[in-house]
Amino acid sequence: EQLLIEKSKATVQAITGSANLKALKSGNPLVTLKAAHLEGDKLITSIAESVVDGKMEEVAAFECLKMSRENSKNFCKEGGIKNVVKKVNGHSFYYLL
Repeated sequence: EQLLIEKSKATVQAITGSANLKALKSGNPLVTLKAAHLEGDKLITSIAESVVDGKMEEVAAFECLKMSRENSKNFCKEGGIKNVVKKVNGHSFYYLL
């Protein structure tokens, strides 16, 4: 797990220093989106930053609620196209929305 964290940090540092970093259009004024393709990678890596008006505990609780059965069931009813949650390990999940 520590190795994965270090690899992720290195990727973020490489992207933020990349000349290929491009701003993407966001549908929300509180969210900024950027993406870059690093040489040798098969995929584009993106960075999203958001301003959240809430306490850290509230934000953490929201993250936990994302995976609730009710939210998963209502995702498509509320305009979502496909909701896939992949468990990486006991601490990490991929949310593919």
